[in-house]
Amino acid sequence: MELYIDDIVIYGKTPQECLEKLMIIFEVAAQYDLKFRWQKCKFLKNKIDFLGHSIENGTILPGKEKVRAIDKFPYPRNLKDVQSFLGLTGYFRKFVSGYAQIASPLTNLLRKNIPFEIGENEKCAIEQLKSKLTKEPVLHLYDRQAETELHTDASMDGFGATLLQRHDNKLHPVFFWSKKTSSVESQQHSYILEVKAAYLALKKFRHYLLGLQFKLVTDCSAFKHTMNKKDLPRSVAQWVMYTQDFTFTVEHRAAVRMKHVDSLSRYPVELLLISSELTSRFQKAQLQDECIRAITVALQTGSYGGFKMKGGLLYKCVKGQELLFTPKLMEFEIIKDAHEKGHFGMQKTMHIIEQQFFIPHLDRKVNKVVNNCVRCIVHNKKLGKKEGMLQVIDKGDTPLCTLHIDHLGPMDATTKKYKYILAMTDAFSKFIWLFPTKTTSTEEVVAKLAVWVDTYGYPQRIISDRGAAFTSKSFEEFCKEGNVEHILITTGVPRGNGQIERSNRTILAVIAKLSADDTTKWFKYVGQVQKAINSSIHSSTKASPFEIIFGTKMNTSMSSRISDILQQEFFERFDEERQKLRNDAKQQIQKAQKQQKQQHDKRCKEATQYVVGDIVAIKRTQFVAGKKLANEYLGPYIVNKVKRNDRYEVVKHGKFEGPGNTSSSADNMKMWKTIEGDDVLLSSGSDDEQDGRL
Repeated sequence: MELYIDDIVIYGKTPQECLEKLMIIFEVAAQYDLKFRWQKCKFLKNKIDFLGHSIENGTILPGKEKVRAIDKFPYPRNLKDVQSFLGLTGYFRKFVSGYAQIASPLTNLLRKNIPFEIGENEKCAIEQLKSKLTKEPVLHLYDRQAETELHTDASMDGFGATLLQRHDNKLHPVFFWSKKTSSVESQQHSYILEVKAAYLALKKFRHYLLGLQFKLVTDCSAFKHTMNKKDLPRSVAQWVMYTQDFTFTVEHRAAVRMKHVDSLSRYPVELLLISSELTSRFQKAQLQDECIRAITVALQTGSYGGFKMKGGLLYKCVKGQELLFTPKLMEFEIIKDAHEKGHFGMQKTMHIIEQQFFIPHLDRKVNKVVNNCVRCIVHNKKLGKKEGMLQVIDKGDTPLCTLHIDHLGPMDATTKKYKYILAMTDAFSKFIWLFPTKTTSTEEVVAKLAVWVDTYGYPQRIISDRGAAFTSKSFEEFCKEGNVEHILITTGVPRGNGQIERSNRTILAVIAKLSADDTTKWFKYVGQVQKAINSSIHSSTKASPFEIIFGTKMNTSMSSRISDILQQEFFERFDEERQKLRNDAKQQIQKAQKQQKQQHDKRCKEATQYVVGDIVAIKRTQFVAGKKLANEYLGPYIVNKVKRNDRYEVVKHGKFEGPGNTSSSADNMKMWKTIEGDDVLLSSGSDDEQDGRL
């Protein structure tokens, strides 16, 4: 018996069984004074309409009145009409394989900021849903006693599952289910999607499968192994734990045997071809393609190169799969559509296309589309080595010719409101000048430069970034007044002013350590840091900046604390650069080793594994003068010790030429055979006979 609000369905295998159950219902109804409306009651029927469905002989179909309403439904004129149509067809989505993907053009209209438009894709979706629901799709009623299988599949476009049961030694569908992937899910690895498909399907059919022994069938072999793992990947652990509530066995089947469920998860290109509009476009484009016309003519006289005609369209058989031969006029459209599903790279875009279409020289054409995609150009990072070699700036041959300038900060404001440091570095001597400033304005920069000019005169050129202080008209006038060449570095390329950038790192690090107790007192250490750097030997010049400019060493009583911090900073910078060089060298070595291993392993096979006590012959490794016909191998030897990497220590067994104790490797050894019933030991004559020891 099935009860829905005030409707009761009583069923049985025979009329007698139905009548017996009916009497029980009447007795209970009489007990509780329940009344029936007899004009609405039907008895002993082979076919009934219930909740919009037609039920007959163990099968279930959409009700005729509902189907008629779907068939007569006009094209939507607004979002409300779209919602009505999806609500009407969605009620019967379990009858439609791949419902979520077919209806996706319509469901996309319900998103925010999507303009309403019923175009060709939307009309195609409407007609496909009408066609599938008006051709009387048949599902079997669920029987808890029948053998049950759940088939699942996933792709970047969606999840799909089919619940099947065996009747009359044949599997019949009970329920179709599908769901679109989100934008995040579509970017995930196929393994994660396959596990999630199984999880979602079990969740959907929980009331059917809980407490029942059934078989879960998937085309993902990794999922089968996942169920036996103790350590699960974090990304799927929660879903796998959910499956513990069910009793099932996992079976892996190849994708070619899972097409019935694959179409639920994958974007249904085959279903699109059912559209008369798209079919006619392909047929028309194929007729206009000279290459396809020539192949079609050749097929009229017999088979040709794996091509075949099917439904008026030309297909190419590739690895047992029939792929639609795409005419040149539609190649760009197909490639662009596949790429824009997720703006994938070349390999993934090719994989999507190769599931359904055949396009000659596909890699070259996909590469062209991907490399010219505006969104990919704008959003993707530039991979590989950085372009452009380092362009060295001429330092001149005398000090005070080229000046690098930049601002450091902001830092904690001092009592006098100083927040920045204007740093200047002489390119030749590496001498630095540090001027605390309250702002980064042009006025303060020009004022500090004027102080510098009063002592040293105008430099020949100044190099700076494109900060507002250095691009203003006032700064330009200052440079013009002193006939100074002003070089602005390129935006985003700080190495153009690398001289001052390197100094800044040291200056900030030292000042930060000195003022750690009170960061607002950094001002009083600026002069000390300037003096310490200018009196220290620079790694590039091997002399102090002060000595290069003035020709004598600075007479200074620098505190040991500042000296220690500065030396530590220099060492850390040196160690950082050294570590970077070592890491780069390590990566290059590993890359070279990998290539060398690949090349070497192509010419080799797995080494024979010897154990202690094995009797072997070893290869002669030393040249013997005057003995060109000497034996290639010596022996017998007994393996005395097994070392790593297929190396062994061996001991001489008997009296013969060769060392008493030595070492050898598997590629220089072979087994020594004993003839049964004889004491004579013989060496194997064929290396291939060693393979039995692998």
